[in-house]
Amino acid sequence: MAGGRGYNFIEVVRWFAKRADLILLLFDPDRPGTTGESLDVLTRSLAGLDHKFVIVLNKVDQLDSSVDFARAYGTLGWALSKVIP
Repeated sequence: MAGGRGYNFIEVVRWFAKRADLILLLFDPDRPGTTGESLDVLTRSLAGLDHKFVIVLNKVDQLDSSVDFARAYGTLGWALSKVIP
């Protein structure tokens, strides 16, 4: 039981995700990459459920320019390309 939660987080996420119609994945532009835990969830819990994903780059209105948007969008796309087919 990783993370000291007292339950198996990966299995719980999978249980809910299989029953959901839609899975929202929210990312902030100031941290568009993914953490170790989110990579673990994407590869183990949500494997095979990518048809339910809606990926949202949150808070883009706070970016200063289109270059900042392109940089955040590209970084997020690159990070997700490693875990989402």
